[in-house]
Amino acid sequence: MSLDFSILDASGAPKKSVPLDVELHHELLVAAKSLGLGEVVRFHDYYEDEEIPLSSIPIFMQEIFILKNNTNSSRLLDFLEKMTSLGSSALSEKRSIVAISD
Repeated sequence: MSLDFSILDASGAPKKSVPLDVELHHELLVAAKSLGLGEVVRFHDYYEDEEIPLSSIPIFMQEIFILKNNTNSSRLLDFLEKMTSLGSSALSEKRSIVAISD
């Protein structure tokens, strides 16, 4: 099981996704909470779907940048790099990012 951060196509199917396993989710949330990063912390429930509306993606991406500069975990850094790419794609395509508990 994973929490998949995705951009959906016009039919609602995932077009591009970044998976997050439960252990890395815990690591992400501990780091985000310690830094007071509210947009990332909104994904606190691993088993609940959530959406980042297009208007909130720039703030979310700023928080991803802050996390990247405040972690030494190679697994977390890899995830954050993929999320940076996903966020850029979402902005260029003018689509929200959804987190789907799979």
